[in-house]
Amino acid sequence: LHLLSRRQRQMCIRDSRDSDVDLKIEKGSVMSLFQLSGLRLDIEDALRVPVDLVTNDSSDHEFLDMIAKDEVLLYGYPGN
Repeated sequence: LHLLSRRQRQMCIRDSRDSDVDLKIEKGSVMSLFQLSGLRLDIEDALRVPVDLVTNDSSDHEFLDMIAKDEVLLYGYPGN
């Protein structure tokens, strides 16, 4: 699970009511679309801010390469 830090820096500047959290997850084959939606809703409920989820297999590889430098690992092992 990665936090996209560029958005995190912007959150410090913007009013917290307009802030959101952008997360990239390594979905794997275990999670279904319903489970991903449930995860997003659970995180939104816990943080009380909107959450955007990006998965490693549902996004364009150029986009993933572009955001890689802004990722902050929250959970998991580096390099995964």
